[in-house]
Parts: sequence; structure tokens; C-alpha cells
Amino acid sequence: MIIGLTGTFGAGKGEVSKILMNLGYVYHSCSDVLRAELKVRGQPETIENLAKLGNEIREKKGGGELPKRIIEIIRKRGEKKAIIDSIRTVGEVEELRKEKDFVLLSIEAPIETRFQRIKRRGRHGDDLGFEDFKRLEEAQMNGEGVRQNLKKCMNIADYKISNIGSLEELKESVEAVVAEIEKGWPSAA
Repeated sequence: MIIGLTGTFGAGKGEVSKILMNLGYVYHSCSDVLRAELKVRGQPETIENLAKLGNEIREKKGGGELPKRIIEIIRKRGEKKAIIDSIRTVGEVEELRKEKDFVLLSIEAPIETRFQRIKRRGRHGDDLGFEDFKRLEEAQMNGEGVRQNLKKCMNIADYKISNIGSLEELKESVEAVVAEIEKGWPSAA
């Protein structure tokens, strides 16, 4: 079973990943592939640099390149339950849909809530103002071709999880969705 996560900055994909890991899923992230490449290039890890590099790789190697690299790792390790976080393009979804055991979750929350979350988490590159946050998000919402298009990814998700309540409420929502998903995939148990 491979559970893909899409959603906007600060929506709670990281928290959903933690919940899934507690349920036995192994974590992978398209963004981690990009972070490693930025490090090799000696470039700072900013939201803008991650987006730029992701688009560069997709333009050179195709829209499904990042998840393709992760699927190879999952299969090589024989992982039965995996998470792929930070799915941001339709090409990535299309690549992952080639896997018979893939399902896509969209994690959603209001922009003001998400902005406050990224300020609190203090991850490298999160130190931007609200207007810059909105500008970067807009650039990721409606890209054409191999560029990021979170709006389309979120719209084609198999399940949508609203993250506007407590962590406990999020945990209950995620566990309910996973229980439903795993009923249809006996190999995930």
C-alpha cells in the first residue's frame, strides 16, 4: 500500500505522515529528494529553491521523475506500507497511479491557519511574510505542463482530509480513512 499526500504548505501533511508512521507506514518525500539535491548543489533550502529545482527536474526528466525514484526505493526495500509526501504535480499522480496499491490523500486547511503553522514550525525557509507566502502558494496552485499544480492534485485525490481541528481530530480522521483504504487492499495488512 502506498499512500500519497498532497496539499498546500502548512496544511498538515507532516502531522498526517506521523500518524501514518505510527500505523506502520514508512515515510518518503518528494521534497526530501529535492532537499538532497539542493545540498549537493550548495544551494539554500528555501521554498522557492525547492519549487524551482522540482520544476527543473520535471522539465528535464518528466513529470513523474520524483515519485519514480521513490518507488524504486520502496520496491528495492520490499516495503509493504509506504507514504509518499509532497506530491505537487499531475504527472506525479499519474506516475503513482501506475501502482495498483496507490491512493492519494489531500490534506486541506485555510490559508491563515496554514501560515501560522509554518511560522510556528520554524523549518528552514519558512521565514516569509504573509504576502510572500500567498505569492509562492499561487505559483504552485495552477502550473501548466510539468509545473506544480496543487489545485488539480487536490481535486483528483481519492480522499480529502480537512485539518482545521485538534491533532486528536486529525488522528481520528486519518485512522478512519486508512481503515477504509486497507479494507480494499488485503496486502496492506
